Amino acid sequence: MKQPDDGTAKNEKVRDFSMSNLDAQSILNTMRQPFLVLDSELVVRGANKRFYDTFDVKAVDTEGCIIYDLGNQQWDIPRLRTLLEDILPHSEIVEDFMVDHRFETIGRRIMMINARQIPELSPALILMSIDDITAQEDHRHETERQKHLAEIIIDAAPVSFLVLDQDLKVLRANETFFDAFAVDREE
Repeated sequence: MKQPDDGTAKNEKVRDFSMSNLDAQSILNTMRQPFLVLDSELVVRGANKRFYDTFDVKAVDTEGCIIYDLGNQQWDIPRLRTLLEDILPHSEIVEDFMVDHRFETIGRRIMMINARQIPELSPALILMSIDDITAQEDHRHETERQKHLAEIIIDAAPVSFLVLDQDLKVLRANETFFDAFAVDREE
């Protein structure tokens, strides 16, 4: 006689599944951001495929090395030292720490770094994710540059110029406008 299914068989299978059964490298390789695992001496204990691809380095030249020695000492970055040696020892978690650096092989990169200490592990580890935000920052700087250029053109125009928002509120007017209509900036 068949016993009714009360879900216990399913629960048994769930209990058998644990993080210790998973391969940590496989987990790291599913991450979209470059990711490093450092020990308390700042030696690289692991990295994901995205890190190796993004920074054009090989595992054999990375794992077991102090982070500052990576890529012919290209990772000896003052801002990174500030994060790892000054900030992180006093804070278990650091979020959105920006580092701007020019690498010999891949050029300039603007990186947003999140780091977390895991002191409960033996040995203690530092997990570090790196977002390459170079394109976004370059776009933001270009937008600011174009806005500044537009403001210069408006100010230098020999005709009256008003810039309005969607509600027809004046955002900007040039000197020619103020002179032609004899109004003060405050008005």
